[in-house]
Amino acid sequence: MKQKYKQGRVERDWMESYDRAQDGVLKLQQLVEMEEIIEIKQFENKVQKAAQENVGEYSYIKLLDELEIRKKKLKDIWHDRLSGAPKDIDVWYRLLSTRQLYLPKVHDLDIWIKFAKLCLKRQKMVLCKSTIEILKEQFQNQGQAPLPVTLHIFNMQFEYVHAKHEIQILDQVREYFTNQEQISSIDSKLKAKTFFTLGKWAYERAESTSDLEQITKQFDESLQYNSTYAKAWHYYGLCNFEVIEQQENRQSMNAHVFAAVKGFLKSISLGSRDIKKGRYILQDTLRLLSLIFKYGMEAAISDEFRQNYKQIDVIAWIDVIPQILARIQIQNPIIQQLLQDLLIHISRIHPQALIYPLTVACKSKNQIKRLQVLKILDDMKKHSPILVNEALIISEELNRTAILLKEAWREGIQEAWTSFSQDKNKTHVERILRGLHDNMRVKLESLSEISFHQTYGQEIFEAEAWLQRYLRTEDQVCLCVAFDIYTRIYHKVQKSLEKMKKVHLENVSPKLLATQNCEISIPGLYKPNKQLITINGFAPRLDVLSSKQHPRQVKMFGNDSKEYHFLLKGHEDLRQDERVMQLFSLVNRLLTNDTETERKDLTITRYSVIPLSHNTGLLGWVQNCDTLQQLVREYRDKYAIRPNAESTLMEQFCSQYQNLPLPNKVEIYRHILENTRGEDLQKVLWIKSPNSEVWLERRINYTRSLATMSMVGYILGLGDRHPSNFMLQRLTGKIVHIDFGDCFEVAMKREKYPERVPFRLTRMLVKAMEACGIEGVYRHTCNVVMRVLRENKESLLAVLDSFVYDPLLTWRLLNAQDHKPKKEARNVDLHKQIPQQMINQLNDKEINQGKSLIQVIPEAKRRGSIIDDGKQQQTLKRKESGREKEIYFEFADEEREIPDDLQNQKGLEVIERIKKKLQGRDFKEHEVLSTESQQLIMKNIAQAYLGWCPFW
Repeated sequence: MKQKYKQGRVERDWMESYDRAQDGVLKLQQLVEMEEIIEIKQFENKVQKAAQENVGEYSYIKLLDELEIRKKKLKDIWHDRLSGAPKDIDVWYRLLSTRQLYLPKVHDLDIWIKFAKLCLKRQKMVLCKSTIEILKEQFQNQGQAPLPVTLHIFNMQFEYVHAKHEIQILDQVREYFTNQEQISSIDSKLKAKTFFTLGKWAYERAESTSDLEQITKQFDESLQYNSTYAKAWHYYGLCNFEVIEQQENRQSMNAHVFAAVKGFLKSISLGSRDIKKGRYILQDTLRLLSLIFKYGMEAAISDEFRQNYKQIDVIAWIDVIPQILARIQIQNPIIQQLLQDLLIHISRIHPQALIYPLTVACKSKNQIKRLQVLKILDDMKKHSPILVNEALIISEELNRTAILLKEAWREGIQEAWTSFSQDKNKTHVERILRGLHDNMRVKLESLSEISFHQTYGQEIFEAEAWLQRYLRTEDQVCLCVAFDIYTRIYHKVQKSLEKMKKVHLENVSPKLLATQNCEISIPGLYKPNKQLITINGFAPRLDVLSSKQHPRQVKMFGNDSKEYHFLLKGHEDLRQDERVMQLFSLVNRLLTNDTETERKDLTITRYSVIPLSHNTGLLGWVQNCDTLQQLVREYRDKYAIRPNAESTLMEQFCSQYQNLPLPNKVEIYRHILENTRGEDLQKVLWIKSPNSEVWLERRINYTRSLATMSMVGYILGLGDRHPSNFMLQRLTGKIVHIDFGDCFEVAMKREKYPERVPFRLTRMLVKAMEACGIEGVYRHTCNVVMRVLRENKESLLAVLDSFVYDPLLTWRLLNAQDHKPKKEARNVDLHKQIPQQMINQLNDKEINQGKSLIQVIPEAKRRGSIIDDGKQQQTLKRKESGREKEIYFEFADEEREIPDDLQNQKGLEVIERIKKKLQGRDFKEHEVLSTESQQLIMKNIAQAYLGWCPFW
């Protein structure tokens, strides 16, 4: 029968798809296990028959031993099969029901308790309760039910009762364990788990500092029975950590700081040895570091850390290297030394993990940080000299390749003009232009740099002379002449860059081309305890992408004979993207640990992010992906649909849409939605799928991945979600997000064209879902993901807290109101030197036609940017804002410490906002999405800048 079933339905379904064959495979497994039950029953009958026939004692004992061996072997096989089965209630119930024919519940207690826990997690309370009741009944003849069963009964009651009964149940549990005589005879590990469970339940309901202090004692009692209990150490540290945040008495706080540091050190140490215990490693490591940054100067704290940090597996520290390096310039010498010793310890065991971050940090403009990092590099040169030398060369040459001299001048002139025309800040203009002129005096390393000097050198030195004369005399004509020359240079460079399709290493970086057979690993691919993949060489040509910043596609050859592709980006700080990938790693771990989300593969697609300096870096190339912008354009070109159909309809009403009042914007927005279908993405998914089954799978993957990132992006406050920052994987249909420069709702708070929506869910995205739109897979996935995020809010807050208080990232939270530049003696307001009317009336079109600044000033008729390339409104990048640039140079570029009061104020605001989201207090309780709310959503989308593609 089993063979016929296999050759029939199962093999037929298997040829079509695994999902379709899954039910048949499950039935086949049930048939196999029924055969196994029959076989062992027959062997038991044989043993009984042998006993009745009075065979020899030796033969009978031999048969009994063989029976026990068969029973144990069968039980182990069944356990192995179940551990490989999906954690689905229906699957487990069907398999366990079959096994009951031979194995009673009391003889397979651990498995049935796991099943009851699974029901509890899935909120199948009736099935959970009935399972537990059956276990209790079967133990009635033997007296008291075992402790694991009793514990689970209390757990079930505690998780799903009304809040007012929680304390009552907790008291019942304590009374039960106090009165039980058998407690003294229970295994110490089970005792530890019992007290840990009590402490955890109490912790989840704690309301005050005094409650937390009492709960800490519960975890302490658990640790007395089992000092290697990683979870108990984690909660012991966490309770003390939360007491510190609420404590005002400095003397009593020191005791809690020491206890928290000790708890986290033990938790990380035990978790790093065993992957099953390592659920909280990242969170605990970040919390531990935050305590060291604040209280590491205390002798007891520094001694405890110094004595125990080497007991932790170095792999645990690798994930937090960015946070350590971000604070290595901390003022206190004791903390400085602790961090330096820790980094040297990491570098001696895993130098490959630390080398790329160190090459970035050694270029820091903060003198303390640079000196600390150079000390670490000097120590590394003793044991890995070739590795350090290769890293410094590769980092320097990739920086040179990412931003050519002509690109640096184009960007610099544009920034200087923006700061001059909009913010009237002489100091900032002078800083930018001086930096560009200083670069012209650096030793020439490539043909590209020699060519630039020969082509533009004379004009640049002439402009510098006029700039110096202006700085001495403050004569407005001198500045006009200087900017006239800069403008000519800008337009020549711009035309040259528009023609640039490829970059040849022999022209821009001969050293990089000559770098071969290295010891250093491929960036982002180093994994401890796995095969080391090193760089064998670089492809001689780099393709240049057509976007505004002209990123390049770099190909590296590994020693495993494979090609590795990266995107080399210039003019962009990737340090925040690196931290966001760290957060996604934690979220993926949380989603994988949850049975419901793990089964649906709700993980976020990540990629390597390797900063090379404060404005360059490498991004891992995500294979087989296209941006939504690209997919829609290709679809419209193929089917002769106007690529800018929405813009054409908009211009029929008004060419200056962005300048209209909100009611007019909404009217035009509604008209465009009514006269265009917005089905482009839906059609793309269907056309690119080979058959309907693949299309259905991709559509589900698309919807689930979009929902997952919608919730994570909402918590993170992720902005700038235009179609070029969404990518679609061709084979799976999953959505991949890129560019994480706007986090913590900074896009919502910017002055021009703020993004008023918490995440992008425009009609084109909705129409690509199933027939019911968001009321199906999308809504269910959002609910499930948000549940997981809220259940693990403390873990998320640990990572996000390290973001917010990171001095390299906090500058992004600042705005013009938060920070005012210090007045300097030479900071003369430029609008007093050059008449405002002249600046306000600059005509960018005339300048772009080749006229000079001096020619244009008298005949200008409207305000504009002297060097606007016509795409500024569409791209609206963060660094385009002159005010934001000043903040960037003031803090991020110079790597200065942000004043504590300002940093704490902004940090607290962001963390409180995130807490509200994770606690579900962002909106009013039981708020229904009414017609008025729908109108508000439409208003919010209509306000977005046109480059965000609100009509899509």
